Amino acid sequence: MISEKWSELVTALADRGIPLYRITDPIDGAGLPSWAVLAAVLLVLGAAVAFVLFPVAKASLTVTTTPGARVIVSYDEGRLSKTATNGTAVFSVPLGAHVSVTITKSGCQDGKAGIDMVDSYAMDRPLVCE
Repeated sequence: MISEKWSELVTALADRGIPLYRITDPIDGAGLPSWAVLAAVLLVLGAAVAFVLFPVAKASLTVTTTPGARVIVSYDEGRLSKTATNGTAVFSVPLGAHVSVTITKSGCQDGKAGIDMVDSYAMDRPLVCE
């Protein structure tokens, strides 16, 4: 059904001087449905254009804590984790996201915080260790 409509569209475009068959014939000849391949290409191009025109605004979150602590940042779209090797971990998170920060280290009490990322933010959360 889709293949038939696709063939009719390619033929109609060729009749109007748009030789789309120059692209579709080799794809079909390779055993792939050209309508699906071209739809995927258009989808990827559309996503790339949308990403360029409407980028997701990012904010920087800097967490200063006990050296060697594990810093976990969670928000709606994901979860990031880094070790604060020198006592600092820096994350790039979506602007406007509500971020939950968890800081852990063996032998220390965990640290937790919640932040609404309306701008870049720096927090200082040293852990209490035994």
